[in-house]
Amino acid sequence: MKNRTAHNQIRRLNTVDGNIAQNEKEVEIEIVKFYQKLLGTAAEELQTVQVDVPNEGNKLTREQQLKMIEAVSRDEVNNAMKDIDGQKAPGCDGFNSYFFKESLKVVGDEITDVVLEFFHTGNMFNPINCTSVTLVPQ
Repeated sequence: MKNRTAHNQIRRLNTVDGNIAQNEKEVEIEIVKFYQKLLGTAAEELQTVQVDVPNEGNKLTREQQLKMIEAVSRDEVNNAMKDIDGQKAPGCDGFNSYFFKESLKVVGDEITDVVLEFFHTGNMFNPINCTSVTLVPQ
């Protein structure tokens, strides 16, 4: 484990301005600055949709349009949970979908309620709404 930890470290990093971050603190600062700039910027000019382009393609029928905005049912949520491969979708806590599928008998109603709440309000339950940024050395 100690060897793996030592191997999975960024010891030096070329910065955007051509310098080299050579210690852990400098590397950390440079990574934070990079992602703050990347995630914290707004486009100076937004591209507009060319109105004629969507009109050239296939269109949904009225029935298909209504199906797209139909409310999600409890059965759909439960079936979707059951259909996820057991080795997929590890969360921030490291548990994959197998764990949650096995615990549906105990917490299934609560999970379904949280998912339905998301579809109803557009807001994700805070403990689920997390982002993990992982740097993978090349």
